[in-house]
Amino acid sequence: MNDQMKRSDLRDRLDFVGLDAEQRRRLAALQPVIAESIDAALDVFYNKASRHHIPRSSSPTRHT
Repeated sequence: MNDQMKRSDLRDRLDFVGLDAEQRRRLAALQPVIAESIDAALDVFYNKASRHHIPRSSSPTRHT
């Protein structure tokens, strides 16, 4: 995948979640803060997720 395709894919994803140009600008401005804290935040998330048991019968059904 080339850079242009990656940018197009990212724009499609941002459009899907409803981020407008101003929200994207604000998010970009927060990138240094996010980059500094993401590792610790993901550690907390995955630690919690690994302790949470979801019985197979109540798992969401995947539609393809």
